[in-house]
Amino acid sequence: LNFIIKNPPPSSLCSVFFNSSSNGAFTFTPVSNQNGICNFTWSVTDGELESLTQGFISINFAPVNDPPITQNVR
Repeated sequence: LNFIIKNPPPSSLCSVFFNSSSNGAFTFTPVSNQNGICNFTWSVTDGELESLTQGFISINFAPVNDPPITQNVR
């Protein structure tokens, strides 16, 4: 079986790709200093037929309060 992303998330928020299309493991990478909800759908194929039902994944990542950084303080 092979897993494929049908509707990718917006590239302005995150990226998703399957590490190995045969086991369904995927890597999710949010864009630096972004937050929000990334949704994507995926399906499975055996090389001849594709599943009629798509999987849906929604990942909500929260903002992080970054500490202040000072430069050239005199």
